[in-house]
Amino acid sequence: MKYIICSIFGDVNVICGEDTLFRIKSTVEKLITEHGVGVFLFSGRSEFEMLCLKAVRLLKAEYPDIRLLYVRDEYKYANDEDREFVAKHFDDSFSPFDSKGRKTMRYTIDSSEFCVFYIDKASKEKSGAKTAYRYAKRRKKDIVNLLL
Repeated sequence: MKYIICSIFGDVNVICGEDTLFRIKSTVEKLITEHGVGVFLFSGRSEFEMLCLKAVRLLKAEYPDIRLLYVRDEYKYANDEDREFVAKHFDDSFSPFDSKGRKTMRYTIDSSEFCVFYIDKASKEKSGAKTAYRYAKRRKKDIVNLLL
């Protein structure tokens, strides 16, 4: 069975507003119910990504078949804290480096039909999330940016 995949990226320099969790949950639920997304890929720990994780975990109670996967930068876990974090919050984790050696961000986007972002496109600051956004745009992914 092929799952429709969504990746999540948040800019660590952007502070989430009070209504962000509600907007995330609504967006994620729409992706599940209207677009058939069944797998959510996470690769970072920004404030936004942690809110997304919370929202997806809340929705997992209602949609138990969805899967939360953590994409690691390295083949092995960095440390025991990293291993515990993944075990507590995700269904599984993997590293794309154990097969093709591509960068995590590119692998995550290339594997996804949808990409959810929380970035300030007008800001001149460089960030990994902005790099991911530009890459997703070039790859013609369906993009949602929740930063209003």
